[in-house]
Amino acid sequence: MRKPFAILAIATMFLSGCGMITKGALHSARGNLEDRDYNDTLYNLTEANFSGIKAEQKPEVAFLRANALYGLDRVDEAEAILNFINTKYPESKYAPHARSLIKKWSKSNKGEY
Repeated sequence: MRKPFAILAIATMFLSGCGMITKGALHSARGNLEDRDYNDTLYNLTEANFSGIKAEQKPEVAFLRANALYGLDRVDEAEAILNFINTKYPESKYAPHARSLIKKWSKSNKGEY
């Protein structure tokens, strides 16, 4: 009779641990981005993606990923992600920032910035 309880306890620990990994990965990604360590930012965001991020965290992960890609001079990929945010998550707090960055980046690529 104790086996179901043990399985439930392990599952609970695992699920709560995933949330902690996600928070840690996102926290690390934000810090790496501030430090302009774009490769580590992408690494941490990949870890966050595979550790059970919540639906409300997806726009943030995408936004951080776009900024890291831009920092690595992968502009086309970054802009595609920003357009994805605008299409998939238009009501998120990241959508206006995404639109702003698209405008800013397009100006800088034309030498108008």
